[in-house]
Amino acid sequence: MKKKEEKNRKKPRRIGIYAPIEHRYYIFSEGEETEPNYINGFKESIESNPIYQHIVYIHCEGTGRETLNVVKEAEKYVSQKKLTSGEIWCLFDKDSFPPEQFNAACERIEKLNMEGGSLRYHAGWSNECFEYWFVLHFSNYTTNSTRKEYFENLNRIFRRKLKKDYSKNDIKIWKELQEIGSPKNAIKYAQKQMEHFAGCKADQCAPATQVFLLVSELARYLPTEFRINFIDLEGGEIDENV
Repeated sequence: MKKKEEKNRKKPRRIGIYAPIEHRYYIFSEGEETEPNYINGFKESIESNPIYQHIVYIHCEGTGRETLNVVKEAEKYVSQKKLTSGEIWCLFDKDSFPPEQFNAACERIEKLNMEGGSLRYHAGWSNECFEYWFVLHFSNYTTNSTRKEYFENLNRIFRRKLKKDYSKNDIKIWKELQEIGSPKNAIKYAQKQMEHFAGCKADQCAPATQVFLLVSELARYLPTEFRINFIDLEGGEIDENV
């Protein structure tokens, strides 16, 4: 009788172990450190979230390439890995590259998406540079500036709030921006800028960045303690006290 009872006893469920990976993000950036360090903050936090850790996959690769070549690296990866579905994000900067070169990367992504299928490409460009996205965590910055000026701006903020200079290879940047700035404000400011430049080509949108689109997407999978820093769960206004 005892053996029969043991046989009929239900085994505890191993939650999430057998759940399929439903959401795949393949992210390719121009920078080899800045963007990967930032994106890996999402990756590490999402992987610690028991709700999504087994159904969300994030691969981030710093290519060391620029504009159109970032897209080409993404295409090469897709071909080598024989990917048939997923979200492919290409993060690249305008910097001093010619407008036609910068726009060509965006146009290539549009063309790839016209081919259809379950593989979708996205242009996470920044004009002038990725650091503009960081600056938006502290103010609604709408002055078209150089990379040097964005760095100087971040240096002043980091010295005042963290007693150190801003560094491109800062592995703690994802958490630091939440501690001393406001990701929610950054998303709202970036979206407002894109609305201001509605109908313009990417090279004409300055300053502007589409990084907020990727950030808004990834933030959905974060543990609540971090998600509330990016998303207004019940709506809300911009917090100017940062």
